[in-house]
Amino acid sequence: MATVYKAYQPGIDRLVALKVLPEHYARDPLFVQRFQQEAHIIAKLEHRNIVPVYDFGEQDGTTYLAMRYLQAGTVKDILAYGPLPLTDAARIVADVAAGLDYAHGQRIIHRDVKPSNILVDKQGHAYLTDFGLAKVLEASIELTGSGTLLGTPAYMAPEQTLGKPVTPQTDVYSLGVVLYEMAAGRPPYEADTPMAVALMHVHQPLPRPRHVNPALSEAVELVILKALAKDSRDRYQSAGELARALTTTAAAEPPDPTPRLIELAGAVAIRKSGEEVTYQIREEVRRQESTERRRRLLRWAPWAVGGLIVAALAVGLILAQSETTQVRGSAAQTATAAADLLGQLATAQAAVAAEQGTQFDATVQYLQTQVATLGVDTPTATLTSMPTATKTLTPTRTPTHTPTRTRTRTPTPTRSATLAPIGLPSDTPPILVPSDTRVPPSDTPAPPTSTSEPPTDTPPAPPTDTPIPPLPTEPPTPTPQGSSIVASDECSGCPAG
Repeated sequence: MATVYKAYQPGIDRLVALKVLPEHYARDPLFVQRFQQEAHIIAKLEHRNIVPVYDFGEQDGTTYLAMRYLQAGTVKDILAYGPLPLTDAARIVADVAAGLDYAHGQRIIHRDVKPSNILVDKQGHAYLTDFGLAKVLEASIELTGSGTLLGTPAYMAPEQTLGKPVTPQTDVYSLGVVLYEMAAGRPPYEADTPMAVALMHVHQPLPRPRHVNPALSEAVELVILKALAKDSRDRYQSAGELARALTTTAAAEPPDPTPRLIELAGAVAIRKSGEEVTYQIREEVRRQESTERRRRLLRWAPWAVGGLIVAALAVGLILAQSETTQVRGSAAQTATAAADLLGQLATAQAAVAAEQGTQFDATVQYLQTQVATLGVDTPTATLTSMPTATKTLTPTRTPTHTPTRTRTRTPTPTRSATLAPIGLPSDTPPILVPSDTRVPPSDTPAPPTSTSEPPTDTPPAPPTDTPIPPLPTEPPTPTPQGSSIVASDECSGCPAG
């Protein structure tokens, strides 16, 4: 029912016999259950004449059973060369009977003992395999179904054909049929259909082995006839009992001058592939694994690329939302700061308008700069402080000057000099006293004075559209006749203060 392949197990670096259930069987729950039962049963069996099972399972809908690989043929292959000598047949029966007795001790019936299920290695050792139709006696689930035969009709016992309970004597009958074929060269019953063969086992008398092979002795024939009794109670009660009876009978026979088992087994095994893992096997496995990896990569690559694209889009969307949130927060903070600065600017301008002084000019200019930095338009109306009146000493005839723009250094404060009248003699020039008050720089042009300043290195301030306020006027101070006014930052020979 299953197909056996020679396979390589990379994890343990060994060859195995891989038994695979056909695909149409794998879709049948009944057969799958039988296959799984076989795996569990054989995994429990550990005997030198039973092929061990290493692993079993299912992959991609295919159920498999991994067993030990043997470079060996089967008894069926050996019988293609003709009947075996009695000594060789007794050797095979003894090995198979030992395995059957062990399985029967585990309450397991093979139910399909036949030449194709008996392996023989190059040394002539026999191994029982394929417990696929075995049944645990204590099992409570009936898997056969109504009218279903489990086994090979040519080797089935009458009670198995009739659907009666099977016993260890059922396997003894099947082993007796194998013995009949090895000794006579053919099975006891032959017909056109398997069912006809099965019914012949039930109803027809057994053909005498010596009629088929006259070289057999009567003692050997009696052993075969007892093993193939129609009633299970008349058979040998164990496979070991059959093996001992045959061995005793073979030992009483004249020695066979030409044993052929080892020679035939070697000739059959040599046609099978070796048990050693060669370099070619490993290279073939690597090539197949590489092909399989490429196939899986090509199969999953579109999904992987699609997943990466989706992930990238998700990350981009998250970053965009985060950036939008940050921009909105920054805009709100900027608006709040601008409103605060505009409020402070309005307050400062109101203070300038109220005080009519210059002490708030620097504050107004700083606030205007900060507001411009935030990108907010400043108010169009500019409040300017009124210039302070400067007292000057003028001669009898007051000279008139045209107003000019005073070049100032921005934002460095400058000292302002104030002419103060001092009670000096008429021939003593007045003293220019520096003032300690720092006047903040302003773009408003200074009022004209009679004092001329030397040009400085400071570049001229940009012109402003602010109108020049009118000059403050004070009544001229009378000056003594013949006096002159000199403005100077330094006065040599003048008393301090």
